[in-house]
Amino acid sequence: MRWWLSLGCLWSCFLLLLALISYHFYQSCDSPQTAQLWSTPANSHTQARDNLSDYWSSRSKLLTADQLLETGGTVVLHGAEQQVNDLLTVFKREEYKETPFEAGRHFMNAREDIEKSNVFELIRMMPKGSMLHIHDISMLSVEKLVSNVTYMDHLYLCNSTQSVGEPDVRLQFFATPDTTCDWLLLSDVRASLGAGPVDQWLIGQLSMIVERPDDVYEDLHSSWVAFDGVISRVRGMIHYEPAWRRVISLALQEMADDNIQYAEIRSSLPQLSDLSGNLYPASHTIDIYRAALLEAASGDQGNRFWGGRVILAMSRHVSPEQVSADVDRVLQLRSDQPDLVAGFDLVAEEDCGAPLKEFVPQLLRLAENGVQTFYHAGETCEHGLGIGKGWYLEKELLRLLLRWTGLQRMWVERRGFRQAGTAFEHLPSILSVT
Repeated sequence: MRWWLSLGCLWSCFLLLLALISYHFYQSCDSPQTAQLWSTPANSHTQARDNLSDYWSSRSKLLTADQLLETGGTVVLHGAEQQVNDLLTVFKREEYKETPFEAGRHFMNAREDIEKSNVFELIRMMPKGSMLHIHDISMLSVEKLVSNVTYMDHLYLCNSTQSVGEPDVRLQFFATPDTTCDWLLLSDVRASLGAGPVDQWLIGQLSMIVERPDDVYEDLHSSWVAFDGVISRVRGMIHYEPAWRRVISLALQEMADDNIQYAEIRSSLPQLSDLSGNLYPASHTIDIYRAALLEAASGDQGNRFWGGRVILAMSRHVSPEQVSADVDRVLQLRSDQPDLVAGFDLVAEEDCGAPLKEFVPQLLRLAENGVQTFYHAGETCEHGLGIGKGWYLEKELLRLLLRWTGLQRMWVERRGFRQAGTAFEHLPSILSVT
């Protein structure tokens, strides 16, 4: 029986301690409204009912005010709009109940299931407005890239490293292959091994899609290494002028099919080549863009796709002298084709190379000449200035250039940008591969 007595004493002490904590908590509530919620006289049923009514009224007003602040919160739906919204709500609630919930999975694992979902299909049918962050070298779906571009004539494959710095897999168009690698005509490889297995292998080589992404991409840098490898393989193939034309045209068609109405496409505007390796002038690349955008806006998809512009996007892993040359280039492009060239950006992994503050003198020339900049940054997990190299835009650059996209963690700068009328975009899925 002794242990029962001990347990009883402990329970009594616990209740006493709980009472003391509760008393201290109530005493600390210095708000009259809070005190009123906690203490309703037991003999005043009318006041209790009034307090309860006030609570539900306040709760309703708070939820309504919060909903009005949401995007589209003040929009009043009518007729078919309300029916579509109700249908979308039903689809969303169905997906919330699914296990696992797709939005909680790694994007690479969830992608196929997302594309099969009712929510995705309904959203795909809706007008999207603008695509503001896309790069030409990766904007065509890998499935379309493999099923279309890799079936063009004269495409060769090399699957062995011949020299330091070369990618392990190379794809390039030739009239006659060079001697830098043991090239195989891709059509012969398909004939030998079968189109299905070869195409599936190519999808793996031309994308970052793997079965266990969390294990393969352990950190941000490993993701960038894999990404750079993919881009190197794609670049070797699509810098062939006919392939480039096809990629741009197919990508714009995919945008129209997804009901995207306008696009701002980041591009380095590379020099393209023919089968013999002869280079076209750089102006030829922008001419291809102009023709493709006009065709997309005036063709069968013209009622869905209205047009687009190009943002010259150059590497940040270069010297100040090279950035100065890139600035000269965009200034000339803007002068020649102001309706097509939107502005300038610097791209590539943020944690490598020099911080952007090293390029302030060169970049300020853009503002002085009325050229807009579209920087995207904040693609790291670090917060603050001077922590590693993750956040390049230091305060002097923030003041001078008024550009920032890591603003979800920079409250003071965000407020200043709103006052200055500078737009910024936040893409929560852009880093989902890490």
